[in-house]
Parts: sequence; C-alpha cells; structure tokens
Amino acid sequence: MVSETYKPPVDKLLTYADCSKLKELPNYIEEFGFGKEHIPDLIRLATDKNLYETHFDSLEVWAPVHAWRALGQLRAKEAIEPLITLFHDIEDDWTNFDLPKSFGLIGEPAIPALTEYINDDSREDYQRFAATSCFFYIAVNYPKLRKICVSILTRKLELYKVNEKEFNAILVEELIKLKAVESASIIKKAFSARKVDTLLMGNWDDAQVGLGLKTWEEIYCTDGYELSPFDAMLKYSAPELYPFPNASSKKKRKKKKGASSR
Repeated sequence: MVSETYKPPVDKLLTYADCSKLKELPNYIEEFGFGKEHIPDLIRLATDKNLYETHFDSLEVWAPVHAWRALGQLRAKEAIEPLITLFHDIEDDWTNFDLPKSFGLIGEPAIPALTEYINDDSREDYQRFAATSCFFYIAVNYPKLRKICVSILTRKLELYKVNEKEFNAILVEELIKLKAVESASIIKKAFSARKVDTLLMGNWDDAQVGLGLKTWEEIYCTDGYELSPFDAMLKYSAPELYPFPNASSKKKRKKKKGASSR
C-alpha cells in the first residue's frame, strides 16, 4: 500500500510492470522523460519501505526496482548513499542481484562508498555480498576502472585469514568473473589456507579454470575424463548487464531472478 505521494511522471512507476515478466530493460529516461529534476522523488520511491511490504501480486511492489534502475540510467550520484542502505535494510533477491547493476551504471562515483561498505566488518557478510558484486558491473561498464575494482577486491581478499570463508568465496567469485589473473597468487593462498567456502566457490582447480589459467584437461591429464555435474556448472560466464540507455530504445529487459521473495 502506498503511503507516500509521488508526482508525475514518477508516480507512473507504481503501476508500470512486473519486473519478473519484462523481457528487456526499459529505457526509463526516454519512456518516462526522467531527468535530474526527478532524482529526489526516484530516490524516495526506491527506498520506500512500505512498498517492499506490499503484496507480491501488486504492481506497486516493483516500483522501487524501476526507480533504482532509472537512477542507474541517470547515473545519479545523489542516489549512492540512499541505495546502499538497501543492502542491509531489504533482504530479497532483487536487491542482491538487480540493484548492483544500477551501481554499475553509476560507475566511479559509487566506488568510495562501496569500498567503505565491504570493508565495514560490522556488517553481516550477506549484506556485503551484493555490494561486492557491484565492482564487477562497474568494471565491465567502465573498462578503465577495472584495475581499481580488481585492486579493491584483492586487497580485501588479502585479509582472508580474518574474513569469513563465505565472504572470501564471494570475493574470489567476483575476481574470477573479472578474469583477474593478477590476483591468482592471493586466491591460491586463500584456498591453501582453507579459508574459502568450497561449497560456494569450488576449489583452487575450479578457480584456475575460471581464470583461464588452465583447462580441465591440463588439470586432470586423463583421457576421456568427464566433468562432474558440479564442475560442469562452473562456467563463469559473465552475468547479464544493464546497457546504457539508448535514445532509440524503448525495450524492456528480462531479469535472471524470480520474484519468489516479493
């Protein structure tokens, strides 16, 4: 139920669409005419906790998702701090897997706040998982920022002895997605110290294959060897990215996660 009031065109997001049924990402800027003047209301909508408690059958429950996507397309620096709070205020798949893509569009201005967040050991690990994945999306959208993103994740992994195993696994996963071969030595040390959750990440062999350092054939050197079902899943293909809005696009983009938590 909506307790806040929103002015046009932001109010249109309250009845726009079920994100789980969209085939492609909308160009919110073109479709709704959003500009910088709408950023305050979009932030308010994205962080409206009442909407997160709305029944999942209602279109209103999707309004915050539309709002943070629009903020990403606007590359709204003002939204960085408010949106980061969602990582610990809201627990659902859309916050964990969709919101990081919007940070990926905002790019460099988000790096300091995200770095502070993942380095805050007072946070629960699950709260930092989504923030960690933001660096992957930033690096892919802005290749010139890849080096700094890899460096931030690697420096955090260097603390593998004091990090929880699960958090180390997430750090390793993101580095592998970035093909960070320059971080291979510290990744190996973390595995050797048994400080990586292998149920989440696999083992050092999996990591080497993911980084492109070795093939499974080179690791096993066995004729006719077939991958186990677990190893076969570890393809480390790049997750779906949000494209930058194109003036000629009015399409909507499909999400990889379901709406089970909404």
